[in-house]
Amino acid sequence: MEKEDRINLYKSAEDKCGKTSQVAIAIEKMAELTVALTQQFFRGRHANAAVIEEIADVLIVCEQLALMYGEREVQAVIDKKLERLKQRINTGKPNPEKKKDFREIE
Repeated sequence: MEKEDRINLYKSAEDKCGKTSQVAIAIEKMAELTVALTQQFFRGRHANAAVIEEIADVLIVCEQLALMYGEREVQAVIDKKLERLKQRINTGKPNPEKKKDFREIE
């Protein structure tokens, strides 16, 4: 679906259901992704299809939230954070949050 069509769909959903409802749905979708990732990485269940499904849901609601809260402002923060990541990678500094026993994605 083209971006313009997605934007129209998001606006229709917000008009029909309200902003509060759309935010609640976003919270629910993000929680479902958390559960899927937890099951995969910390419980040893390798359900890539479930994780992919939840990632798609979260990407959709995040795009909708960005439109609701200010797409330009969100993009500016994304750009800033990506630049910071790029600098970390280029300086070779290790990630202090990296877990020693973290399971690799299969």
